[in-house]
Amino acid sequence: MRGVVPQLVAKSLLQQANSLLGSARNASKILGPSLSGVLVVALGSGPAIAFDALTYLVAAGFLARLPLTGASEASPRSTVSADIREGWTAFRAIRWVWVGTLSFCLLNLVQTGTWQILGPQLTRRLSGETTWGFVLSVRGVGMLASSVLMYRLTVRHLLRFGQLAGVLGALPLIALGARVHAPWLITAAFVAGLGSSVTAVAWDTSLQEHVPAHVLSRVSSYDDLLSYVAIPVGQLCVGPLAEAFGAFRVTAVAGVVSAAATLIPLASKAVRRLPHARPDTSARAADSCPAT
Repeated sequence: MRGVVPQLVAKSLLQQANSLLGSARNASKILGPSLSGVLVVALGSGPAIAFDALTYLVAAGFLARLPLTGASEASPRSTVSADIREGWTAFRAIRWVWVGTLSFCLLNLVQTGTWQILGPQLTRRLSGETTWGFVLSVRGVGMLASSVLMYRLTVRHLLRFGQLAGVLGALPLIALGARVHAPWLITAAFVAGLGSSVTAVAWDTSLQEHVPAHVLSRVSSYDDLLSYVAIPVGQLCVGPLAEAFGAFRVTAVAGVVSAAATLIPLASKAVRRLPHARPDTSARAADSCPAT
């Protein structure tokens, strides 16, 4: 998807396009669980899963209709292994990309498993059975509100702004580790949702603006691979760590480390000074975009 979006909109409108995509994703995170619950009750779990599978086919049909006009610079004789090597070479050559990817790797290592595994247990112990659902829903509302806001917000250094906003994502873990009451935890989840959407839009837009189009998808693949490979490692480690040091302490430390991981890339000038193409909503800019 990162490689597709620049073929559909002008460079100056990438942030707005990513904001719209983020709004759709975040709205589905709010509406999806409710819809799935209704389907399970009305039809049963099997038909609900079958319906879920059907939505992938519908999505594929929409993607197939996209008018992709960007010409690839890859050789017609290129092989998969050659593409992999070329992507790795491009990934290593762009300093701010691999610095950001290492940051996301560390962030996922300490945050995702802790939030997914310890989050529900600790929330139940502190605030009862229903609070976790409210926490997730409010976080989704924050993500949706932030993605809508990013459609209009203009900053000179978008990547730097996104990294700073990402610090907010650590607040729910720190709040859990501090054993705060439900209202404070729910508020922290909402603020974290605001920050996570800003980071996502800023990262995707920066990649699309500054990575050459013919290697964008391959560079993004390495970014995703190295970012997500840490998630199962963190999930496997969080249980033994909680057993050894205490769940609340591990959660608090994970929050502090994840905040630090988000700020680490700002030590690099390549990250701090990366410029952002200002959105241009004039008629001239709109006319320059391919029809969608």
